[in-house]
Amino acid sequence: MRYGWVALYLGLHVALIASPLASAGRFALLLLAGAALVHPLLGFAIGSYWALLLPFIPALMALPAGTPDGSEWPVSASLAFLAVFQSVLLVPGIVARQVRDAASCEEGRLLT
Repeated sequence: MRYGWVALYLGLHVALIASPLASAGRFALLLLAGAALVHPLLGFAIGSYWALLLPFIPALMALPAGTPDGSEWPVSASLAFLAVFQSVLLVPGIVARQVRDAASCEEGRLLT
């Protein structure tokens, strides 16, 4: 199931990169608010530290997108900059999952 969340995450980023709304100012604020909510939940769903690398994959996927009109930075550079903060947002969810899994093992039951 972890790989299902990864596929959904990457699919949403592909839709974002191809979306004409990506350059709209209000959409950017909505995207940041959504990222603040979604990334800790994604970290909990995946529960492994390799997920910290996950936000950097859309930056690599956006390399062919180039630079949008009226922008100084390529899409991939913007996504790479945001990936640092998105990785930080994943940490609380990953730690919470690790703590929950460790507590369940100590109690003698295994949660999957």
